[in-house]
Amino acid sequence: MQFGSTLDTIIAVVVILLVLSLIVQSIQTAFKKLIKIKSRQIEDSLLDLFQTVLNQPPGAVTGWFSRLRNSSPVFGAIFSKPKADASPVNHSAEAGNDAASQPNAASVTSEVIGRFKEIGRFAASGKPMLDSLSRDDLLKVLERIAPDQLVGDLRNRVKDVIGKYDSLCAAIGEIKSLEGSLSGDSSATLARMQQALAPLLNDLASLKNKGLSVVIGDLLRLREVKLDDVLKLLGDLQSRVEADQKTAPEESKQGLASLAEALKTVAARLTSLREDLDKAVAPIKGKVEQVGAWYDAVMQSFEERYNRGMKTAAIVIGFVVVILLNANFFQICQTLSTNPFARNKIVSYGEEIQRKKNEKRVTEAANDSAGAAKIDAVIKDLQHQYDAETAAYTSLGFDRLHLSDVSQWWRGWSTDDTLDKIKRDIIGVIGWIITGLLLSVGAPFWQDTLESLFGVKNLLRKKGGQDGSNDKMLSANAKGDGDDK
Repeated sequence: MQFGSTLDTIIAVVVILLVLSLIVQSIQTAFKKLIKIKSRQIEDSLLDLFQTVLNQPPGAVTGWFSRLRNSSPVFGAIFSKPKADASPVNHSAEAGNDAASQPNAASVTSEVIGRFKEIGRFAASGKPMLDSLSRDDLLKVLERIAPDQLVGDLRNRVKDVIGKYDSLCAAIGEIKSLEGSLSGDSSATLARMQQALAPLLNDLASLKNKGLSVVIGDLLRLREVKLDDVLKLLGDLQSRVEADQKTAPEESKQGLASLAEALKTVAARLTSLREDLDKAVAPIKGKVEQVGAWYDAVMQSFEERYNRGMKTAAIVIGFVVVILLNANFFQICQTLSTNPFARNKIVSYGEEIQRKKNEKRVTEAANDSAGAAKIDAVIKDLQHQYDAETAAYTSLGFDRLHLSDVSQWWRGWSTDDTLDKIKRDIIGVIGWIITGLLLSVGAPFWQDTLESLFGVKNLLRKKGGQDGSNDKMLSANAKGDGDDK
């Protein structure tokens, strides 16, 4: 019996800690949603990512408050960090290699966030909302921004590519006009060369049509053509034309000579086009690959900062809740161990919590996946959750801290024994600290603990029932033996 009473007391204490933890969780989740801590942290991590990729380290942070604001997601969200210079990249043809035409990490970050907003990642207020961000999503959005955002003066390089494309098309057109001079084998070789070049030429034609609206994705989607194979076919064609020149009638030699010169022009322009393509495409591919490579490192750092910040916020909120609700651990234990009515009531409430465990509850994980447009409804639900848990705590026989209690405590300094009052206050503060530290482990821990304790209680209850049945059977057998005698 004594053990059962002790177990019920432990269960009741865990129920109180669970209720207090749920209060802390609802406040923390509402706070996170209200000031968009996670979204702002992701935005800052994007800036860190592009500063790393573009080799633009942030300036040194001076002052303890600035360091605290940069290291803490909560302080960073409440006290907005100064925005980095996000001057737009100069895309004008006259920009050249001036500093204004160079990439800017803040500008890239702003552009990427704007693109996410265009595809629906925004809150009801219209501000960006990035509660989660995968590498694939980032790379897809990155393809929709201007190439100069990552590589300076890339538009001018693309213009050079388009110029070489036009000159190559003109040379190929001249070959086609002289195609009648070719023999059957030479015509077949020319057809194979044109077929090999067609994908690249079609992509470059599309690039030319887009003009200044070219984005990174257009460059990344340029189909790779093995230009070495094309040049080999071109060399074979030149050899065939030279051989045809030797055996052709006099009236055909002039046309074959013009064709040979045109083929040399195509070879030169094709080589020049490949060089300009490498200058334009290789740097942007390299930057995009760096974004993908650095993503894990930067986002892992973001997760670590975010989790540390949320843990600190939970501890602070926990202590505030403990003080406001006067949740003194020693007082809770004493009340539950000496008041069977309160203990049984709280144990019954704990059983009710267990029955509702599989029902829909407003939790942090559920809120993180809630739609950004429902943010107001989520916060209202969390407010109702807070009110319900606070009411449950007070209905279990405990009372919150009132201003009258503070006033009475202050007046007690003049009427009570000072030494006794100091002892009581120290014990009370220690009780608050113990409760606050116990709340810091989180509601899921106390939920699992409560489930385990109820499992032990049910096991003991079943065992006790079996023992009672065995005792009754032994008594009946003993009585039967007595009657036989």
